[in-house]
Amino acid sequence: MIRVRSKKGQRLVKIGLVVFYFLIMALMFLFGRSHTVLIDNNSDPNGAYKAIDGCTISFNGEKPIEMFKGDRDKIMLRGQTHRVKVSFFNGQEDVTGTITVPLFEDAVMVSIPAFVTGKNAVSHFELYAPTEE
Repeated sequence: MIRVRSKKGQRLVKIGLVVFYFLIMALMFLFGRSHTVLIDNNSDPNGAYKAIDGCTISFNGEKPIEMFKGDRDKIMLRGQTHRVKVSFFNGQEDVTGTITVPLFEDAVMVSIPAFVTGKNAVSHFELYAPTEE
């Protein structure tokens, strides 16, 4: 055990511990926060892109998820930035890239066709919509 004899040294050690604890809390918040991600394979209502007939999508090198036209699936991701890989069943070249989930968003929707065409693939999604009475 280290003994600090002076009051000034004791105060510096206490301040250093407080700063260290806040740093640990900030890191745990940034890297430990999980998000609900809905994966969507539907066409754009405005016609900007069409749904993909069949593909697999994987996040951060995890197990791929099969998606067909009109499918929607849900996963939980931890952290803000994720590597995405889309592989097509028709032999088309794979598409890879990254998505960033906004920090304070609990749920987002990722559109596979928008990701493949290079458009903004991440959009806000209200998980529990309030009911009007």
